[in-house]
Amino acid sequence: MTLEWWQALILGALQGLTEFLPVSSSGHLGLAPALLGWPEDPGLVFDALVHGGTAGALVVVFRRELQAMAQGLAGRRDRDARLARRLAGLVVVGTVPLVVVGLTLRGAVEAAFVDAPAAATGLLATAVILLAGERWRARRAAHAPRPGFDEADTNAPVGSDHGMGDWAVANGPQDGPRHRDTHQEPAVSAAIAVGVDADDPRGSTLDRLTPLAALLIGVGQAVAVLPGISRSGTTIMTGVITGLTREAATRFAFLLALPALGGAVVLSALEMATEGTGTVGWVGLAGAVAVAFVTALIAIRWLLRLVARAPLSGFAVYCAAAGVAGGI
Repeated sequence: MTLEWWQALILGALQGLTEFLPVSSSGHLGLAPALLGWPEDPGLVFDALVHGGTAGALVVVFRRELQAMAQGLAGRRDRDARLARRLAGLVVVGTVPLVVVGLTLRGAVEAAFVDAPAAATGLLATAVILLAGERWRARRAAHAPRPGFDEADTNAPVGSDHGMGDWAVANGPQDGPRHRDTHQEPAVSAAIAVGVDADDPRGSTLDRLTPLAALLIGVGQAVAVLPGISRSGTTIMTGVITGLTREAATRFAFLLALPALGGAVVLSALEMATEGTGTVGWVGLAGAVAVAFVTALIAIRWLLRLVARAPLSGFAVYCAAAGVAGGI
């Protein structure tokens, strides 16, 4: 059965919206065709190209951080460059577990992706992960010293000058609004130190992220290769559990997704010559990529605003409901 162009557009929009929201794109792409009676496997080419579209959206949103990391790796020696270079190294560390899993278990994972019951089970697991992460954050916040921003703490509270780097120096005491507007154009060091949370004073920003924590977050991303388990949800909550604020964890999760998406595109592209376009025509493919790019842009920007202000428990409820519905 061939996938119609309008069906490809819908799946592209679904991919773009769910790739970065903590609701599992693989779960939705596995369940939607099964529930609607569409072809259950659009093919590797479709998968590669729509992932390329969502990766492009990440590049647009995080272009400042990516530019800073490139300049840092090129040899700049100022403080911004050192912070950016360190962050680039942490992204590499966090990518290692996914590479290991991809090289050893790729065939089994691809086979599971067309299994609707597996996707439904993964969505239920995502709900548990989101609730567990929010519970962990709430308990950490409950045991934080009050007032949290100005007190010394062994975990380097993100409100202290030590935890905030140049952001604290440039902007002074953090006694203004409860949450900073993350969509200003801060200095690069400020962008890396973003994520201060008055409700979670023991949470750290990315300038305090350790290699061990980055590796553990990478393990979370590797687990999320299973269908139905949200990559963003798992990496965000692993980041929260390892000590990051929710917003800082979200930003690192998105940066970590770039090599993952890029690798998926490259691996699938290597097989295009033998597979052709699969069940999707070129018109449908082009439209799906464009729609995936636009919807991913919307999803990324919206989630970055949301995590600075609200918990992700609502997504857990949604994933649980979708998992139950898909399993019936």
